[in-house]
Amino acid sequence: MLARAVNSVPQFRQRIREDVPIEHESVHPGVTILCEGDVFRFSFLNYVEDFVPRLAWGRFEERDNRLLMPLNVQAHHALIDGIHIAKLITCLQELIRTANSIL
Repeated sequence: MLARAVNSVPQFRQRIREDVPIEHESVHPGVTILCEGDVFRFSFLNYVEDFVPRLAWGRFEERDNRLLMPLNVQAHHALIDGIHIAKLITCLQELIRTANSIL
């Protein structure tokens, strides 16, 4: 759902190449994977609209009858402002709210 939300906001699909902003049709998530020997590796996943890859998030916390998940967004400020992050969060909240109908 996070990858779908990211791809729904055009500014999150933008990258700067040779000092020129370009917009990709879609972007693919990258995840950190804990490997044997407590070594971390970085891996890219192919983004698809149906839920082929399943992503697991750790450290959900229930507080005041709500399930919370911390989310960190690191972005290039020349491309993404707070309004774009707000759009991402709004889209993600809606996807989570309607997850049963999507799945």
